[in-house]
Amino acid sequence: MRLVIDLQAAQGSSSVRGIGRYSRELALAMVRSPRQHEIIVTVSAAYIETAEEVLATFSSVLPRSNIQVWNPPRGAAPLLHDAPRLAFAETLRAQFLASLKPDLVHVCSVVEDDNVVTCQPWRLHRLPVVATFYDLIPLLRHTEFFGSSELPSPFARWYYRCVQEISACEGLLAISESSRSEAIDHLGFPSERIFNIRAGIGPQFHPTPLSANERAALLQRYGLRDSFIMFLAADTPNKNEAGLLAAYARLPSALQERHQLFIAGRRDREKLYQTAAQLGVPLENLVYAHYVEENDLRALYTACGLFVFPSLHEGFGLPLGEAMACGAPAIASNTTSLPEVIGRTDATFDPKNPDSIAACMRKVLENPAFRQELTEYGPVQASRFTWQASATRSWDALEEIHDRRKQQGKTSVTGVLQKRPSLAFVSPLPPQATRISEYSSALLPNLARHYDVTLVSPEETTDRLLWGFPRISLADFVLQAGQFDHVVYQIGNSADHRYQVEDLLPRCPGVVVLHDAFLSELMRTSADERGCPDQFQEVLLNSHGYPALQFMEQRGLDAALAKYPCTLPVLQNAVGVILHSERDAGVLREHFGDDTTRDISVIPPQGMESGSLRPETVAAHYVDAIEHAYSTPGAAVVARTMRKDIQFVAAFPDGVPAASRGIVRSFPSPWRGAGHNRFLIDISELARIDSGSGIQRVVREITRRVLERPPQGRRGEAVRIRDGQLRHTYDRPLSLLNLRHLNLPESPMDVRTGDVLLCADVNPIMTPAELEELRRLRLNGLRIVLLVYDLLPHRYPELFPDNTTITDDWYGRMLGIADAAICISRAVADDVIAWLDEAPKLRNRPLPIGFAHLGADFQNDFRKEALPGPGPAATQAALDGAREGSSIIMVGTIEPRKGYPQVLAAFEELWKANVDLKLIIIGKQGWKMDEFADQIRRSPELGKRLHWLHGCSDAEVRALYSASSGLIMASHNEGFGLPIVEAFQAGLPVLARDIPVFREVAGDQARYFSGTDPHGLAATLRDWAANGFTPRPRSGSEFTWDNCYQKMCAAIFGNDWYATWQPKTNDA
Repeated sequence: MRLVIDLQAAQGSSSVRGIGRYSRELALAMVRSPRQHEIIVTVSAAYIETAEEVLATFSSVLPRSNIQVWNPPRGAAPLLHDAPRLAFAETLRAQFLASLKPDLVHVCSVVEDDNVVTCQPWRLHRLPVVATFYDLIPLLRHTEFFGSSELPSPFARWYYRCVQEISACEGLLAISESSRSEAIDHLGFPSERIFNIRAGIGPQFHPTPLSANERAALLQRYGLRDSFIMFLAADTPNKNEAGLLAAYARLPSALQERHQLFIAGRRDREKLYQTAAQLGVPLENLVYAHYVEENDLRALYTACGLFVFPSLHEGFGLPLGEAMACGAPAIASNTTSLPEVIGRTDATFDPKNPDSIAACMRKVLENPAFRQELTEYGPVQASRFTWQASATRSWDALEEIHDRRKQQGKTSVTGVLQKRPSLAFVSPLPPQATRISEYSSALLPNLARHYDVTLVSPEETTDRLLWGFPRISLADFVLQAGQFDHVVYQIGNSADHRYQVEDLLPRCPGVVVLHDAFLSELMRTSADERGCPDQFQEVLLNSHGYPALQFMEQRGLDAALAKYPCTLPVLQNAVGVILHSERDAGVLREHFGDDTTRDISVIPPQGMESGSLRPETVAAHYVDAIEHAYSTPGAAVVARTMRKDIQFVAAFPDGVPAASRGIVRSFPSPWRGAGHNRFLIDISELARIDSGSGIQRVVREITRRVLERPPQGRRGEAVRIRDGQLRHTYDRPLSLLNLRHLNLPESPMDVRTGDVLLCADVNPIMTPAELEELRRLRLNGLRIVLLVYDLLPHRYPELFPDNTTITDDWYGRMLGIADAAICISRAVADDVIAWLDEAPKLRNRPLPIGFAHLGADFQNDFRKEALPGPGPAATQAALDGAREGSSIIMVGTIEPRKGYPQVLAAFEELWKANVDLKLIIIGKQGWKMDEFADQIRRSPELGKRLHWLHGCSDAEVRALYSASSGLIMASHNEGFGLPIVEAFQAGLPVLARDIPVFREVAGDQARYFSGTDPHGLAATLRDWAANGFTPRPRSGSEFTWDNCYQKMCAAIFGNDWYATWQPKTNDA
């Protein structure tokens, strides 16, 4: 392999400390035994003097071409807080190291300050780094190093950035078993990727006999008396300098007089003497040296009467090992790595207890034999730690890491590092005490191995391991969201996630990690906190349809929260979805259909804690899921890639909305329609005005059933065509289902392949633009089914108002684009087929045609509702007359085709013959019937044997059906003849004109007449009455709205068609 060793640790402030010595010595030992690997050593030109020292040291063991220098800008020190300059230096270093095409990069120390740059830039793919790992002392003793603030200081942020860099390494070379355990326990670093390589004690550290003159000169240089206690360490809280001073103060005065305390290493001299005075140490017995030359250091180790190492926490404890190698009688703390180094318990103490330290010191100082034993023991124990042994362990570890990378298909760095994907991570984080904040904290370090991660959270996290990540506020995220390649949201079923769902996700779509398939509690709480509880019902309706609203009305809010997940607002804005269990996937399948979960990723969460999935494995699964989501061409992903194109069209009228519609329609979301194919019913005219017409009665009944009982696997929705768009409409459906008004605005909707639109309402005012919109939606997968009531205005235009040609044109236009037609009778279906044959240019493709007889609910209504009390005088008079004698009713709008004049003339003939048979007309005046209406009003029988009622309620109509003796249907043509069905369900005999549709509907349950002569009809009526108004209907129970709806569904979704019209081919 090609190994690049970054030796900056031997250049900065660490160069004169243990880390600097460790880095130099280990690198030299590895270079001297390369195992046929190629080694390149790199140094920074920011430190010319130490760079020259490295060159001089390594030139004897490496070719000059294998010692490379990179040139960072001045002032790039991490703690100078010059972010742009530091970012440049990090990128320059990374690209420099990459240019050397390493298989692995060994960073000798990551936690370095001054002008040492050790962290990799966020935005580039990572180099395969293996770092020497010393300890986590500032992390584990955070308050001592950084203070008690919950917010990160610049110093703390820098340190935890380094910790994050350590966590992202390919492997770690720990300097002791204690430090190895720290990385595993506190960073979650995989145990198989961290190796204890120990440390070495250089051969230069050995007992150094001094002549009397040499000893005297040494002592004089440092102001020491003949015997002294030595302590060597930097001024950091873990070194426990105060503990040593307190222990020294507890020694008997005689021992203090005999043995000075010598403290060496960089620190604040004034602070040292101040602390000593406070602890009662005689200052004349305290000696301090800021710096000790290495040759003097060996001699001082050998000359001291006792070496004390009272550190509270160490990664190894190199000064202890060096002192022992030089023959110093040494004692040390019984914590962390120091027992490994000293190798015996009788020379250790509790560093937190000054009495324990003092007791161990006296044990050596007052016991010459024990002191001699330690003097002889030290070099032997120290000889176990050699740089060659550490180099061997290092090479073993590096080769294992390299082999593992090759097995995983990871290749060597081949040149310039490319930009890696940026990822905005939106999640609750500590101090938010949620399960999800803990989950995110555990996931992030491993996810950062793959992405340039930026945290998005409302406040600074108190999780110190996350302080190394860049963080932006919610407001900044909204402004900068387009700069991120990927966005990931962590969302659960609580109000903690409200800002994600309401403020961020709709504007900045991303991959959503759902920690619970149910978000109903989040949606309810959010609505309550906004002071708009109706908005939860809006979410419930949009997510689960009208049956969910009915369920809540019947069973209550708590039951609805438990039954319906209400996840749709989140799913519809998700680029992709990650769940934690197949159970959650099952919940989404149950409520939103099988297709919606096809591309959902399931990543179990327990691996983060239990080990069933390792954290790095979980992160790898995340990468697969995120990349899959962003490589799937959905609307949100395409819109992100087309941002600049959308900006170009923004200057044009309707530019952005048109662009958005084009993208959404070209890349339909699986969550459109709550994941289901939809059964849409067009109620355009009913939504505009409820005129109480027969057609609108049909629309109301079918709409109720579409919304309450859509076919299996489908979602029922009511729509209208308005302002050039197909729109959701809510007011009329809510009232039809007797649900509370929710004040929901109409909103444009798009369709997906498999959606069906049943045009149940006649919409004569549809504009050409709206027809074009329907055609466009049909191209995008909408299937249009037209409900045809009749073609009478086309067949008999003289019987209809002049403006009825608009309605005629409606059928002409719609039959031209429809995918199927359902008629209200077989007779109408036959007429449609005949009309299409007569108008071959209307369409050029086949048209499936079905029919479904209309229904009536009179039979059920009679059972459940009593007759009304006294009503309007005219209605009451008609009811009283019907109860007193035989009455015949006619039901329907008074218009030319209904046969009213013939019927009235027949009754007038009967009345002249003193036949006491009453006529009750129920229906408003229609077109072209002014003269006939005046005839009724002038009739002397009006209010006696003739009654004309209009504006009757359904209950009043039912009462009149019950009180009457029969129904006459005299229409010359009809699409169905709904009053016949109503009469049958009321048990009322029927006399009907003998036309095909009435024969189809009534069969042998009615008596028929023909001709237009009133005299003939009068004779039929007289005979019918004389024979007891026979035949009596059997029930009419087959004519129900449920049967009508089922027949429609059987045709539309089961292909149970009556016939298929075929266009005529032109053989010419």
